[in-house]
Amino acid sequence: MRAPDFVGLLTTLDKQGVHLVKGVTAPILFVVYLVFMRGNHVGAILALPIFFAALLEDMGFYAMAPLFIIGVTLLMGERRLQWIALTIALIMGVLLLMFVSLLYVGLPTGNLSPFYEFSNQLIILLQ
Repeated sequence: MRAPDFVGLLTTLDKQGVHLVKGVTAPILFVVYLVFMRGNHVGAILALPIFFAALLEDMGFYAMAPLFIIGVTLLMGERRLQWIALTIALIMGVLLLMFVSLLYVGLPTGNLSPFYEFSNQLIILLQ
């Protein structure tokens, strides 16, 4: 079996190079996702968790969860900003209280620089 040349290129990258490739391709794939799923809400709802899982390691739970919640609420038809903000605050508050404060379970903080610092500051604030 012959693999494409870009697969060989990705295997020779160091950790920072892989994160750079993921950081560049993620927004491009997100725009493609938005274009193709515009009229297909069922497909969009099924594909959104795949994006969440794919970017969770690099961006971290604390940055990705609010974006995931926004995506789900918009796909479910909610357009009022105050209800979306209330939903994010309620769900994130319960998750953070339960995992960080009560159970002391570490959620993924991400590997990329701004997301990693944001996650660590939030954990320090909550503990």
